[in-house]
Amino acid sequence: MLKTVSTANGLVSPTFSGNVTLSDGNLVIGTAGKGIDFSADPSAPAMTSELLDDYEEGTWTPAMSASSSGTITLNGAYTSGKYTKIGRQVTCTAILYVGSVSSPAGNLYITGLPFTVAAPSSAGSFWAAGFTASANNTLVLRIDNTSTQVLVQGFASGSVTAASSWVQAGTEMNVSLTYFV
Repeated sequence: MLKTVSTANGLVSPTFSGNVTLSDGNLVIGTAGKGIDFSADPSAPAMTSELLDDYEEGTWTPAMSASSSGTITLNGAYTSGKYTKIGRQVTCTAILYVGSVSSPAGNLYITGLPFTVAAPSSAGSFWAAGFTASANNTLVLRIDNTSTQVLVQGFASGSVTAASSWVQAGTEMNVSLTYFV
């Protein structure tokens, strides 16, 4: 049942009881910062918001860089990135395929995330092939807070090491990241 109420500024504000079905078209939120309000749901004591005010899908352009020197050039025909943002949570996926390198040294970074990472709370997983590291070495991702990049760290013989020198032409990474903005 639809009930309309006039507001102080003369606008009509509809109020519905029961379900609302749109048989055609979209429900459009016409003002920034507005969305779906879940405040009728009981909340946890530390809750800071019950408003879902953003949804977005898109592409991003991943790149790789070495922190000290050298270059890592990705093959654009095989490199791509996609993301979905729901509220403050961003999930990114990327395929990175290295076309060529020129003496990379220092830390290895995946750059170009579509949104700046807020501290804390982020996670990542990946599959990688074609690195020069031996079978006894391990790679891990660390998503840098307040930046748009991911640090790819190496562990060799039990110690953290810079991994950019492990990259070579043909190195491939498939990455999935979830973080908060």
